[in-house]
Amino acid sequence: MAIFTLSVFHQNTGTSLLVAGFFAFSSGLTFAASNVEKDAFQQPFPKLSTELKFSHSLGRSIFEKFWVASPSSTTASDGLGPLYNARSCHSCHLNNAKGHAPKHNQNASEVPSFFVRLKQWPRPENFDVKSAVSADPNYGTQLQTLSTTELAPEANLRIKYQYHSLSFADGTPIELRKPQYQLNRLAYGTLHQNTLLSGRVSPALTGVGLIDTLEDATLLANADENDSDQDGISGRANKVWDKENQQWRVGKFGWKATVATLTEQNQNAFNGDLGLSTPLATSPYGDCTKTQISCLKLANGNSKHLDNLEVSQQMMTLVNQFSALSAPSKIRNLGNDQFMRGKSLFDQLTCSGCHTPKLTTGAHPKYKVLSNQTFYPFSDFLLHDMGAGLADKGNEFNAQGSEWRTAPLWGNALNKSTSGRQGFLHDGRARTLIEAIAWHGGEADTSQKRFLTLSKKQRSDLIYFLESL
Repeated sequence: MAIFTLSVFHQNTGTSLLVAGFFAFSSGLTFAASNVEKDAFQQPFPKLSTELKFSHSLGRSIFEKFWVASPSSTTASDGLGPLYNARSCHSCHLNNAKGHAPKHNQNASEVPSFFVRLKQWPRPENFDVKSAVSADPNYGTQLQTLSTTELAPEANLRIKYQYHSLSFADGTPIELRKPQYQLNRLAYGTLHQNTLLSGRVSPALTGVGLIDTLEDATLLANADENDSDQDGISGRANKVWDKENQQWRVGKFGWKATVATLTEQNQNAFNGDLGLSTPLATSPYGDCTKTQISCLKLANGNSKHLDNLEVSQQMMTLVNQFSALSAPSKIRNLGNDQFMRGKSLFDQLTCSGCHTPKLTTGAHPKYKVLSNQTFYPFSDFLLHDMGAGLADKGNEFNAQGSEWRTAPLWGNALNKSTSGRQGFLHDGRARTLIEAIAWHGGEADTSQKRFLTLSKKQRSDLIYFLESL
């Protein structure tokens, strides 16, 4: 472990600030992606073996390729849909960066990085407790706004925003927008009267291998469900069913922390977003329900040489390797005086109560580069009550409507430059970091109120810090 420290003399306080923590990286975490470049989030960890670098490259090609409908002249890329939201993983996670929401009055089918989760609440009596949500009987758990030529998409979805304003103490206004979903041309009957809609943007895939290697005990150690320290912050874990290992685990992935492992998260996306069968999500019709008979009658791409699936175990392994072995980018501007002022404000606002700067992974069974590594996601990956303003309705496993997994802050520095787009919060409603902070409520209500009292210079310092992560 090559650790070095930097002593920064802070002009305002005359004190020497030790920032060793941010500089303590093992040789395996000396990340290559430090420049502003479009593939910054897709670079492999340094010092991987030649074999793993080759697997990473192969996985990237599968991640980026466009799938086509069955039957097709190719048996390696067919099976798309028949109902779907995107034609490739890359469409949703452009260069591994996070997605964005549609513009006002834009059709959601034009933005593959955005989709709507469907869930019944209250849940029906026959609800499967090993499922995150109860599906709509006609439309499943996800609204598909695209389809192959043989049938109609599930619906046309447009996003309209309601606008309102807040102001900083100095009078500077903040315009906030809240999405409203307008559905028409429902092709497969009506939605169940208890079905709820919740918009979601695709998350960034930064450092997901490190997140996957976090042990449940590490996350539970930071939980404080009953707020025993009385600081107003009571993060808790979402207990979810791990399909891969057939056991209850702590959720780490998804906006509501509903998935325990990286491979299940990837396979859910293949199945729900692209309509492809995988080892864990075996339906070649994706999210098509039993009432969507026209969908279920169409040809599929299950092939004998692909384990009678559309995405074989070998293909899935390569995609998992690409995801897991893509390194997060470096924190920028370390030791810079404005960075340090912003970091100080971040702490004063108690943002670190949820956005935990550093965590340490456990042992990975295959990849040494992921084992026992200290890294800086700025998230505790726990559920926190974010208040009524951000709440949807209906639990996802144990996550209540107002609870969301703490969004990791790393990657803020490069997300726009890698993907050319920007958006924050689960449904992308926030166009800037200032808007995102202003939406915070619930456990973050005190922090949000303190944020609104900051001067223009202080706000600039805080955003500079956040955009350096």
